[in-house]
Amino acid sequence: MRYPGEWKFAGGALDTGETPEEAARRELEEEFMVELPRDHSASRLHLLSIMQTRPVRNVSFIVHNFVAAAEENPWLEELDTDEVNAALARRRKEHSARVADGSFWALGKAEREAVAPEVREVRWLSMRDAVRNCVRSLTEHSGGLDPALELERARWLEDGMTQEEV
Repeated sequence: MRYPGEWKFAGGALDTGETPEEAARRELEEEFMVELPRDHSASRLHLLSIMQTRPVRNVSFIVHNFVAAAEENPWLEELDTDEVNAALARRRKEHSARVADGSFWALGKAEREAVAPEVREVRWLSMRDAVRNCVRSLTEHSGGLDPALELERARWLEDGMTQEEV
């Protein structure tokens, strides 16, 4: 979660020449402060959904959501969330100190991104709860489902999820 009550997947923009999956791997490493195995067969990601964001100032983004199941990712089964959360807390503390003393603003863009906190907390959730919380967070803050989410909702209902689960 980036902010209290908000559930999100790690994410960001594609770097030049990067595929959506390569960007997902990079963002996962950067935001969760973990190192994925370089062998992609040992760090499997699955495309969950593709959505388009609502335009803000005439700019909209295509979002590719990937998920990693612990059952097929040994590195993920061994992930110590307490250790990750402690590292995230240190990052927030360093960021706050740099903002307070003004040194943050003298950093280059890449350096600011390396120090700025992106994720507040990492925690284990079932796949069902992770997807449900992400979708609910998005729809509760946006004032309702947009057409792309409505299509996903219809598919989930067809797959046997109840109205309450969607």
